[in-house]
Amino acid sequence: MDEAGFCLNAKLSRVWAQAGTKPTVKTNYSSGRIGVFGSLDSLGGFKYRFAKKQDSQAFIGFLEQLLEEYHEIFLILDNASIHKSKKVRQFVEEKSSRLELFYLPPYCPEMNAVEECWRQVRLNLTDNKLFLDIEGLKANLSEFFGEHKFTHNLFSYLCR
Repeated sequence: MDEAGFCLNAKLSRVWAQAGTKPTVKTNYSSGRIGVFGSLDSLGGFKYRFAKKQDSQAFIGFLEQLLEEYHEIFLILDNASIHKSKKVRQFVEEKSSRLELFYLPPYCPEMNAVEECWRQVRLNLTDNKLFLDIEGLKANLSEFFGEHKFTHNLFSYLCR
């Protein structure tokens, strides 16, 4: 499990272009941004939730969404402060029969398989692309999440 932010402004990245040409990317200079909580299950299923703000309350909302879809959850996540707040600890304690959180070591994003999901989203959808509004960005992200199958091996991230 992890969270990421996506902006309306085009994030520039490398592209293939004809020699001697200079690629251009349109921008609207907007500061619009949407947060996404995402979780990858052992069968490659990707669950997500949009959030205007990435805080403990939004994280609890995502946990509630996951609990509606899965009977028992062993969630592997990073050490972000929103994952360890008093509200979150209280929520997890109340749901301890169905929910367990396992924290990765600090500063080890390479151990989090969802980081690869974000990389693929950026590479295939958001890099070098202009979005006019948040709703359009959310629609494109939802379509990508619905159609794309993340096939990387979850367990290879933990067995390094």
